[in-house]
Amino acid sequence: MEVRFFLRGKESARSNEQCAIYAQIEVAGYKRGTAFSINLKIPPRYWQPDDADSPVNPSYYRAAHINAKLREMRTTLADYQTALTVMQQECSPNTLKQLWQNGGFKAKPTPSLLDTLSQLIQSKRSKGRKEATLTTYQTRRQNIETFLKEKYSLNLLVSQVKYRHCERLEEWMFAQTLDGKPRFCRNNINKHITLINQILDFAVNEEYITHNPIGRLDLTYDKAKPPVYLLPDQRQRLINCPIKSLEKEKDVAVFLFSTGLSYTDFLSLSDYHLLRVPSGEMFIKKQRDKSEIYSIIPLLRDAFAIIQKYGSVESIPRPDISDLNKDLKVLAEVTNIEYRLSTSDFRDTFACMMENEYMVETRTLMFMMGHTNERQLTNYSAVMPARILYELKKQQPNPTPLNLEIFNQLVSQYL
Repeated sequence: MEVRFFLRGKESARSNEQCAIYAQIEVAGYKRGTAFSINLKIPPRYWQPDDADSPVNPSYYRAAHINAKLREMRTTLADYQTALTVMQQECSPNTLKQLWQNGGFKAKPTPSLLDTLSQLIQSKRSKGRKEATLTTYQTRRQNIETFLKEKYSLNLLVSQVKYRHCERLEEWMFAQTLDGKPRFCRNNINKHITLINQILDFAVNEEYITHNPIGRLDLTYDKAKPPVYLLPDQRQRLINCPIKSLEKEKDVAVFLFSTGLSYTDFLSLSDYHLLRVPSGEMFIKKQRDKSEIYSIIPLLRDAFAIIQKYGSVESIPRPDISDLNKDLKVLAEVTNIEYRLSTSDFRDTFACMMENEYMVETRTLMFMMGHTNERQLTNYSAVMPARILYELKKQQPNPTPLNLEIFNQLVSQYL
């Protein structure tokens, strides 16, 4: 790199007129840069361009100051060039010129942890993440915000976050209760800590911080809870519940365990999603809101009865999920079901029902549930004794008779 200084307009300047000093940057491999003023002026008679170290004649009263400024400029531009090379960024004359005029490399202002999280969510939205997925990020953001408000500050900078903040978040979440019961399980807490780690990785990519102070997380997880499986008699008790004040909630419950739809997918279900094949059977064919993968679900008798009762799919009640979950707990009590029912339990029930009562093969059930990986089914379904007996009876010959009562006692020890 070379920086060439010259006076602008010295040929036409009068003897007492001052001329501006201009600089022009040259870098190997690039066209010569556009000349620009460096905001210094001297009379033309004091300019001696042949002396690179002192282009201003010492007889000028400001010569020492101006010559020092020019030498400093050369040194600074050389430093900029070195920095750009190390960062593997373009090192053109115009880039160096802009850095000089802007006062060098400007550090990005460090945002707060919550502002960085908002940027992360927006980044995921711009990459096509579904709103149903982003809603979980917003929920975790609210919990983290409440924690910071109580224990630290909402303006905690992302550069100030350390591992101890994750430890204290864990302690705080374990201490939160609702109706005398813990609000958060360990797995839910781990999702919040993992999110903070994602925020820090995002901050590194955005150059807000130089490194992630947490790094690898060694988190322990609780064993996954077994799926909730409403047996035929329990489902029938729900269907026969006579309490009028819970009728709409009961109908929604019956429709959900008869279709396996998540509540989010149920909310966006319309008559358009009903499909009748030439042989007469009806199906639900709908893309899941979360993943856009199609679910293809046979319309069972109980689900079809609910549609007929209300006249159309779109007329089935859609209560608020928080209110619905509260009413479902009441519904479970009055129908003598031991589970604290929620909308997610009905997706479990449908999967277990298909696998254990209808003996649906895993690959077929995968399409009903809207999954592309058979392993995902383990979150919703478990093989029950009825299914094991069915598979055993297909094996011929079967020389050893099976005692169902003893078998059930044996299996119950491991369920």
